[in-house]
Amino acid sequence: MLYIRALDLGGPHAFSHHFAEGAITVVLGRNNAGKTRLARAVAGLDPSRPGTVFINGADVSTLSARRRRVGLVYQAFVNYPNWSVFDNIASPMKAVGRGRDRDANEMARADRQSGSRLKVVRLCGQYQRAIRTPDGVLRP
Repeated sequence: MLYIRALDLGGPHAFSHHFAEGAITVVLGRNNAGKTRLARAVAGLDPSRPGTVFINGADVSTLSARRRRVGLVYQAFVNYPNWSVFDNIASPMKAVGRGRDRDANEMARADRQSGSRLKVVRLCGQYQRAIRTPDGVLRP
């Protein structure tokens, strides 16, 4: 469960919202509305923002990004263009010292818990492909 209280995203009003556990929530907004600022603040990548972030009831606002255990995958992401899709998605787990087998198990568990809505492990059997196209970037 994720709850955000009075988070300053740079707009005229602070943002507060309760994201229900198990629900799929879409955050929509025009360019520069604060969608990425919201995601970065939740993940701890922009900890200077005033407001409070609760994950599973615990205030994580003062925790480092690593201790929050929140990862981001951007729409047009290519963290490491020479890595496979799987390795890019699993890179946050690698950062905390987990091996490839443990990454695969963790991703499969998350997929099962989501009712197979993530489709992370089921990327048409091609999750080990490199992220390369003629222009150098994979676009969904």
